[in-house]
Amino acid sequence: MNRRSVAVYDFDNTVYNGNSIVDFWKYAITRYPYILLWAPYQMSTAILWKCRIMQTASFKEAFLSFIRAIPSRSFDSCINSLWDRYRRKIPGWVSEQIIDDRGRDLYPVCISASPDFLLEGITEDLGFETLLCSEFKKHGSVQTNKMKVPNCRGHEKIRRLKEWARREGIRVVVQKVYSDSTTDLPLYQTAKEHYHVTRGVLRAGMPTP
Repeated sequence: MNRRSVAVYDFDNTVYNGNSIVDFWKYAITRYPYILLWAPYQMSTAILWKCRIMQTASFKEAFLSFIRAIPSRSFDSCINSLWDRYRRKIPGWVSEQIIDDRGRDLYPVCISASPDFLLEGITEDLGFETLLCSEFKKHGSVQTNKMKVPNCRGHEKIRRLKEWARREGIRVVVQKVYSDSTTDLPLYQTAKEHYHVTRGVLRAGMPTP
């Protein structure tokens, strides 16, 4: 079995200095103001989530219900325009680090809890070889807010990495992990080198609780 050394990057608040779902919502409102009609529902589910009555995955689906208001024919262009505006929130060190990792024969992988429809284009553009993230169902050409796999967070990231390795027929060695959050402790525990990001600044070591 072939061995592949990887550098694993989280996305939100790591590669991207912000929350991509929230920024997508803010941007979509500027194009489709009637999305605000979903705000009461989003707020009520946010309260349930904060009170730990609703699980994170269910809240994510509820919050993303606003995408129903975006015409399917315009959905991809809306995503592209989002990154045209918000790419400035990707710190300069990201591209430099990906190039450096490649120079060390490390395979750059992005593993994120954010939706596939938000990250596929931007992560490919940044030079990631593989994206593992929360995947959402499509009905034909219509994007939905319903997940088709478990929320890609915590231990689920490890499971998804192992699943990808099995599909590829490789043995993965995690050389580096870049993240902002202690929720990625399972990933950190698999890696030889640890890096954390605070407000867009890269530092050695793991984040503190």
